[in-house]
Amino acid sequence: YSALEIINAVEISTGVYEQQQWPSFKGLLRTNEVNTYTIKTVRKVLNRKYTKGTVTANGSIRPLLLADFADYRPLFS
Repeated sequence: YSALEIINAVEISTGVYEQQQWPSFKGLLRTNEVNTYTIKTVRKVLNRKYTKGTVTANGSIRPLLLADFADYRPLFS
C-alpha cells in the first residue's frame, strides 16, 4: 500500500482499518460503466504474526531452513 492509502484509513478497532477505495481510470474502463464512479469501502485487518522464522526471546530471528533432498521422506508410502 502507498503512504497515501495508509493516511486516509480510519482505525475501527485494534489492527482493523477501513477506507474508501477509488477506482483508477483503467479500472473504470474495465467495468464498462464509465459514467458511474463507484467508491468501495475496504476493510483491512493487520496480522502481526511473523511467519518467516522463529522469534527468539531476545527478539532476533532464527530463519526457517529448507531440508536437503537427501533428508526428504515422503508423507505417504
